[in-house]
Amino acid sequence: MFFVMFIHSPGNADMQTAPEIFLLKGFISSGAVPVFFLLSGYFGARKIDLKSVSPGHYIQEKIHTLIIPFLFWNSAVLVLVFTVKYFHMDSAFRGSGAYFDVSPNASSIGAALFGIGRCPIVYQFWFLRDLIVVVFLAFVLCRYFPIIRQILTAKE
Repeated sequence: MFFVMFIHSPGNADMQTAPEIFLLKGFISSGAVPVFFLLSGYFGARKIDLKSVSPGHYIQEKIHTLIIPFLFWNSAVLVLVFTVKYFHMDSAFRGSGAYFDVSPNASSIGAALFGIGRCPIVYQFWFLRDLIVVVFLAFVLCRYFPIIRQILTAKE
């Protein structure tokens, strides 16, 4: 998490002026998101392999740890965006990403909230949206694909 925050911090450096910042921000931190996915996969796989973890418990845990925070923060930013737009202050913030590319209709709000067809309103949460999909897909494949394969091979 520290390295992901470091990637998004302001300021750039080159090897000549600040080699330590260049090394941290330009080299080491560039692997932060893949490492996050690998660690999430490792710890998630351990839980998927535990037969004592029921599908209901797994889904409930992922709802609490991934989906609720994802929706909470996207909703909070959406409220802030519409508040700023209501007071016609959005032009002052226009250079701050795609926050204001949302309209007050259901399809635009849904797309911004869930990140479907666009990045989520909190665009840095693209990885969290993708992680949610991967976590549930991995559970289904790891738990039920071997069963499906056994059923198919038993009929032959």
